[in-house]
Amino acid sequence: MQIYLPSRQPSAQRTRGAKFSQLQWDNPKSRAELIWRFNQPLAALFFATLAPLLGGSAIRRHKPGRGFFVALFLFIIYLNLMYFMRDMMADDKLHFAVALFAPPLIVFAIALIFQMQRR
Repeated sequence: MQIYLPSRQPSAQRTRGAKFSQLQWDNPKSRAELIWRFNQPLAALFFATLAPLLGGSAIRRHKPGRGFFVALFLFIIYLNLMYFMRDMMADDKLHFAVALFAPPLIVFAIALIFQMQRR
């Protein structure tokens, strides 16, 4: 019976990504990529905080909750806004802060409108 043992030769050093201080802030495509990477975890946190607002229903009054469909609609809007903001940043037509905070603010405003209509 033979057992295969891989050789113990050191592998090539893996290169890591650029450090934060080495980012090319003057390149609009780099800023757009950074916005895209920041917006994804922010979307998870945002929708987790938005869930109680959309999750209510009045089953005893025979009004089923439409929160799921509203949340799905808002997610689609948010995702499209993220793509739009990324493309606008890549074309250097939008400021960093606007591209980062506009999608959650717009979706939150739409969620409040739906919530006011429900009551």
